[in-house]
Amino acid sequence: MSLSFGPLVTTTELAAALETEAPVVVLDTTWALDHEGPNSPLARYRKGHIPGARYFDFRRVADDSSPLHDTVCTAAAFEAYARELGLTGEHLVCCSHGRFSGAARAFWLFRLFGHDRISVLDGGMAEWRAEGRPISTDIPDVGPGKFTATRRDALFCDVAGFERALASGVQVIDARPPKLYSGEADFFAQLDSPATGRPGRFEGALNLSSGAVIRDDGRILPEVELRQVVEAAGIDPRSPSVAACSLGVGGAAAAFVLHLLGNSNVALFDGSWEAWSTRDDAHPG
Repeated sequence: MSLSFGPLVTTTELAAALETEAPVVVLDTTWALDHEGPNSPLARYRKGHIPGARYFDFRRVADDSSPLHDTVCTAAAFEAYARELGLTGEHLVCCSHGRFSGAARAFWLFRLFGHDRISVLDGGMAEWRAEGRPISTDIPDVGPGKFTATRRDALFCDVAGFERALASGVQVIDARPPKLYSGEADFFAQLDSPATGRPGRFEGALNLSSGAVIRDDGRILPEVELRQVVEAAGIDPRSPSVAACSLGVGGAAAAFVLHLLGNSNVALFDGSWEAWSTRDDAHPG
């Protein structure tokens, strides 16, 4: 069975696909700073997930040599982990417990490394559970896959790339909540981070927090409303853009929103404010 999934998949579409032999794999892509304890992503996965879903561990695709939180690993490391998950060329559906930022980050990661057959489950696990759909605690036993990673640098931005983007007038979208966007609050206040005590804003950035683009039930706004929210924020959804946030997770959600509106080439500033505020000549705006 062939699939015609778009970047955003409904629970109904996914449930129907899972009842067939369609080449679809669900990834549980919940992201959190806290990787330990009863509310960690792995603990939530073990308590219940979509049947057959494979746990995607963001720690396995982070650069361990970086002092920053969860910046992306090399293509070779990503390829090795994707193969360990048993992935080759299947259509992937990313599902998160809570807001969709983790799913959006996974969506960006796979596209960064050349895999376009990927979607985000609208509403995530909350919607799946609310509809009374099946939940499993079984851990899938999968053999090694043959995933091949080919990095697309156009989707990636680091400090040097962000400086070039600012100099050339590329549209910058800051996906942090308003108080972080304004510099009033410090995301890193309680974290062991070189950015602790350095709140601020990206000069000239437009604000689009993930909370502004979701409905009360956690699903993403319909396209017409989504476009209205984006344009009301002063953002041109068709313009070349760089998305940023505190670390590179919320920014992935903003990049995903623009993808839904037809702009599939939004770069993500990996490391975002943590990297920008701690560069050698940092002077928060």
